[in-house]
Formats: sequence, C-alpha cells, structure tokens
Amino acid sequence: MKKLLPLLFFFVLALPVVAADREDVAPTHVFTAILSDDIDVNTLTGNVQILRDGQPWQVKLSAKQKTITIKPLTPYAPGAYEAVFSEGIKSTSGRALVATRYTFTVTDKPLTTYESDYDFVWQAPGSYQDFYLTGKRGSELVAGYTMTPSQTFDLPLTVNMTKSDVLANYGEPITEIVKGNVRYQLNDTDRVMTYLTEGRYVSYIIDVHEGDRIRAILWVREDIEQAKDGFYRTPTDVYAKDTSALMFELVNAARVQEGLQPLLWHDQLAQIALLHSVDMAQHNYFSHTNLNGEAPHDRIKRGGLAPHMSGENISYGYTNIILSHEGLMDSKGHRDNILTPDFTHLGIGTAFNQQQAPYVTQNFIRP
Repeated sequence: MKKLLPLLFFFVLALPVVAADREDVAPTHVFTAILSDDIDVNTLTGNVQILRDGQPWQVKLSAKQKTITIKPLTPYAPGAYEAVFSEGIKSTSGRALVATRYTFTVTDKPLTTYESDYDFVWQAPGSYQDFYLTGKRGSELVAGYTMTPSQTFDLPLTVNMTKSDVLANYGEPITEIVKGNVRYQLNDTDRVMTYLTEGRYVSYIIDVHEGDRIRAILWVREDIEQAKDGFYRTPTDVYAKDTSALMFELVNAARVQEGLQPLLWHDQLAQIALLHSVDMAQHNYFSHTNLNGEAPHDRIKRGGLAPHMSGENISYGYTNIILSHEGLMDSKGHRDNILTPDFTHLGIGTAFNQQQAPYVTQNFIRP
C-alpha cells in the first residue's frame, strides 16, 4: 500500500531575490535564475553576464515571467565562472534587482548516474527548467521520464496536454501488468494512466491540481519491464543513496518550474531524515511521530539543528522514487511543502523494510 503524510511548521522570513540552477554543470548547461518579480526583458542586455577569469563568455539571454535563461553560444570550458546580475535589471513594475553574483563550476566529467529499480541507470542531461531523465543500459536508451514538453521521446502526447487527450489517443489505461503467471495490479489508474504501446509501457501522470494536465511522462521498454523480477528490487546502500539523491533533483525541478528557488542539500538534515526512515522500516510503522513520541521538530532539534521553519513529507511503498515523487505532488499537503517558497534546505533519507518496500523521509528547513 502506498502512503504519504505531510507536516509543516514555519515562521515567515524574507526570501533572497535570485537563485541559480546547479553548482556543478556540464559545458552545454542552460543556466537559469529566478527573480521575485516578473522581468522586464528590455533590461537584460548589459546587465546579465557570465564571466570566466573576469572575461565575459558569449551567451544568449531570454526571460519569461520571473525566470532568466542563459544559454552558452559555444560550450563552456571546464572551470569556475561567475553569473553577474546588476541592479540595472528591472521588474515589469520598475523595481530594480539587488546586484547579485553567483559562482558555479563547469565540469567535463560524465553525467551523474542514479541506480533505478530496473537493470539500468538514470541520468539527468537537462536543466531544472526543462527537466527530463534518460534511462541508460550502457549506451542504449531503454527508459525515459520528462517534466518538459520539449522532450517528447517520440511519443504522440506531451507534458501540458490533458487527460482528455490521453483518453482520446489511447482509450482506457491498462490495470495490470502480466509477467508469466503473475499479475501485478496497477493502482491510481485515473491519475497514472499506463499503456503498452509500440514496445513500451508508457505512463501519463495527471496533475489533479492543475486542470488534469499531463504533469509528467514515464516510460520503460517492454522487455526491461518484463525482465524485472518482483514488485520491488533488492535494495543496496548505493540504491538507497541514489534514490534520495534523485528525489532531491525531482523536488528542485518541480520548484524551479513553478518559479521557485531550488533547495540546497543539507547533509545533517539528510541524516536526521534517514534515521526516521530506518526507524519506520525496522519497527513497521508509518507516522511523523516516532514510537518515542517525538515529532519532526523534536527529531530535528535532537539532531543538532534549530531552524526557524521546518516541514516533513514521508512516503511508503512506491516501486520507485519517481512514482513516490509524483504521489507527493498529487497530494495537496505534500505538494505545499515541496513548493513552499520560504524553505531553503532539504535532506532526504530512504530505507527499506524486510519486504523491500521503501520508506522515504523528506525534511525541509529554513535555518
């Protein structure tokens, strides 16, 4: 059974004005910055620069609502860079931006990989603004996930189309996957609409909070799905760590696409979250309050932190971290935590019970 519980505690504080996308990026990375107001695009030229060793790098600038997008005209060389935003940038209401500098590093190392619940790894080649994952077995593309309409994976429907479009194109979704003599029941088929089409299991994930639009699409090649033995994969320490790291990417992508700042990873908070996940998995319970009566803020305080604002999401029983994230986004309370503008840091911990079912704890704070 898949379960989710949200919890939120907060004191309202002021936000920084600008947030950058990632600190360690590929040479072709598209850099994004998010402001607190809609941007006057006519004020960008000369007021946004990418500097390497003090010299400007040639980039293409664009803006939409609160987001500035910066794309290199030629790939960045590996090394340290500064993104410089001057006070000459104005909002549509005429308000000036506080001058801001952000340091980021370009690397030519291979993309980070994340173990999946199948016999392949996930990679995230896109930016948070246009987020998607590719499932790679060696050099072979065997799965995909997308939050952006610009990445279609050659499917007939795209993100931001509607549930009605899905039904018109495919009809009713399947309710089970048969592997040999075993039938695996699919849940939430009105929200995660799955079809076997052209050798792929394709799931259209519907956003019930935004007019039943397609929020994301997940697909896995048929032979890869059929080769998976059982409902859950055998967990390892690497899989648990990668699961938490990939969920962090999913949370930040969801925030950036809503015009919010990405969160920073917090190691100490992640350890606090992990201890709660382990405790739930080992003692077979699912609650924000542990068996000693400690609420999330008690555990965070015992872990050595005293934030002004904190929140917690927990989930249990999803086959993979992508569906866990999408389940959280479908639940109003969890979605509110993920999209709370005032949070600045996040720690995530994943553990597994004896049935190999995952328990995931997300702890959000503003120090």
